[in-house]
Amino acid sequence: MSQTKLLSRRTALKSLAALAIAAIPAPFLAPSIAHAADTIRVLAASYPALLAARTALEGVDNFECSLLTDAQMGCPHDYAMTPQERMKLESADVLILSGKGYEAFLDARLLAGLKGLVIDAGKNVPPLEKGKALSSHNHAHAHGDTNPHHFANPACFALMVETIAKELSERFPEASQKLAANAKAFGEKASLLENELVSLSRDRGGDTHLILQHDTLSWFFAGTAFPVDAILQEGDAQSPSAALLLSLAQTMKKSGNSHLLVGDKQFPTDVLDLLAKESGGTIVLLDTLVSGPVDACASHYLATMEANVAALHKALGK
Repeated sequence: MSQTKLLSRRTALKSLAALAIAAIPAPFLAPSIAHAADTIRVLAASYPALLAARTALEGVDNFECSLLTDAQMGCPHDYAMTPQERMKLESADVLILSGKGYEAFLDARLLAGLKGLVIDAGKNVPPLEKGKALSSHNHAHAHGDTNPHHFANPACFALMVETIAKELSERFPEASQKLAANAKAFGEKASLLENELVSLSRDRGGDTHLILQHDTLSWFFAGTAFPVDAILQEGDAQSPSAALLLSLAQTMKKSGNSHLLVGDKQFPTDVLDLLAKESGGTIVLLDTLVSGPVDACASHYLATMEANVAALHKALGK
């Protein structure tokens, strides 16, 4: 083959290769090609952290939020990362944690080795001691003596958003004005919602006692006047036995109090159904946002919590 024909053939092959690369969708390309050079990749370690990050970053240019874990997984107490997730973790510019030990699968040594900025969104949230759960005697919880589900409380979630906004502003001052405005706006809305819940509890807390399906709900009702008579399940412990539930039902009936059986939508309702049947209590289901749609927008958290409060109003006849 002549040198001229060989060069022509090589030129044609290069052109075909270029066309093939251009046809590949961006998500399948290497990070240096798929992401714009000025895009800041923010990775949330859990679903609540994703919602907090999107709330803080609403309308802020050049930030891209994604989730490390599966959005429908629920609480990641004993999660083990895949090799692909570990690569995603190591390439992130910013990693955001819900904190308080919620993402226990990310230990301190691993976090210390990351090149990106690590933000513990829950670090300014005061701790909530665990309540006594019916099923806790068989369970060694991974988070010590505090409850790590602070994101289920609107006021605490506002603190998470504020922490994210402040720490991102320090690293990326060009975005500080919009970040601060987002945190302030959300904090004001969360305060109004929290006041509504507290007011409802003061109106009905004297004659309505709560039975909580899971300790995620302890945070939702923290600071309210609702008496909590029992928590059925703590962390990833097994549900209480039928014998324990029947004993609790007898105690509830003897007390003479009206009881609201508050369920968390992430769990089946079998336990609540049995307890309601035996005690006469009323069931209401709330969403604590341990999971949800991965493409949820910045308003998803507040809309969900407003729906929770509306469900309580309906269940209490208020």
